[in-house]
Amino acid sequence: MVPGRGLNFPFFHLDSESEHSPDCEFHLHPRYRAQTPLDATLLKVQAGSDEFITEKYPDQIAATLAKWSSSLLQSPHELQTFEKVLAADFSGSALRPIESRLVRSGPPIEVHQNKFTEGSALGRGAFLQELRSALSFFSKIVTAEFQVISIGAHSPGGPHTRVRYELVGSGQGFYREQRVGHCDMQWQTGSSEA
Repeated sequence: MVPGRGLNFPFFHLDSESEHSPDCEFHLHPRYRAQTPLDATLLKVQAGSDEFITEKYPDQIAATLAKWSSSLLQSPHELQTFEKVLAADFSGSALRPIESRLVRSGPPIEVHQNKFTEGSALGRGAFLQELRSALSFFSKIVTAEFQVISIGAHSPGGPHTRVRYELVGSGQGFYREQRVGHCDMQWQTGSSEA
């Protein structure tokens, strides 16, 4: 008996090419779930157009984050896409670390773990200035990714998200620098951005 012959899994069937195959080759024959007529219709339904209005927030937020990413890839010094979405009464944390701990030193990689203040609140202008300063070390950004890793259904004013960011770029005096972390964001509803 050939091992694995005739084993049936919910979506796959393993079978040998022939019963007398000397090298016992196995072939995978996937069985995909059949399309239902409703599947095509569901692709046309816009999120938030029913009683579950909060479904639209992830799409709006993802569109804003995609604009941020695209903007940073073009130039790390042009921050108009960030300025457009910050409310007039915006309040954000400082972007300068209060503590930087060396985790790994030396060639080829050096790793720092930074801690930031949670309590200090910067207004819109001061926050944008710190963002410019934080990005000023980069002459070019090659990776700018923003991913929503959690979203609160609906808090007063709008959804609350935790966004993971990853920025990779080059600058004067270094070939590559990568910054990875997360930030908590409160979004206001009623604007076209998020």
